[in-house]
Amino acid sequence: MNRFNLSLRVVQELLLQRGIVVSHETLREWNLKFAHQISLEIQRRRSTLGKTWHLDEMHMVQGKVRWLWRAVDEHGMVLDILLLENRDQNAAKRFFEKLLNNHTFIPEMVITDQLGSYKTAWNEISALEKVKHVFVKSEARLNNRIERDHEHVREKQRVSRGWRSPLDKLETIMRCRDFVRNVFKRKRGMAGEARDRWHKAFQVCGEVLSSIAPS
Repeated sequence: MNRFNLSLRVVQELLLQRGIVVSHETLREWNLKFAHQISLEIQRRRSTLGKTWHLDEMHMVQGKVRWLWRAVDEHGMVLDILLLENRDQNAAKRFFEKLLNNHTFIPEMVITDQLGSYKTAWNEISALEKVKHVFVKSEARLNNRIERDHEHVREKQRVSRGWRSPLDKLETIMRCRDFVRNVFKRKRGMAGEARDRWHKAFQVCGEVLSSIAPS
């Protein structure tokens, strides 16, 4: 469910075609129950990430305005996300601290847009003192590594016709989806090589699911 841009009702139909009768609400409950554990297990297994981090925040609405803070490395691998009500200095600081706490190394360079909250929060975090901070013009969309990655979130939102999960669970669901997509991240190469990587990715996901919900 977290691998493809499918609504829960479409997944329900696909399962029914295979003789598995389950409601879309049950599928939603499975998402809510296992998303956090899947995210943790994938995060534990993933290899070393890049030395350049791209950070950006995107506007979301679900009843109230929310800001989804996201970070990817130079390879397009999602580092983490954070869903907050604000887009201020405290929010930026929380996101910086979350990224640093969840990873075992400090990046060499961090790229953000010119939002002032990044700069003021940056100055309060001693671990970033020797890290190069590069600003780009957000209106020119020059921070395009993260901007392109936002499109996956927007695409899922369009397919789902908005976000239906409770706000306190939405961040967990979105993080799980991003981390699963990391496993299937495409690389340039021959078609046969791509198929081999997909087979390996499906194997990894199978191992992750077996570790958290053994049969």
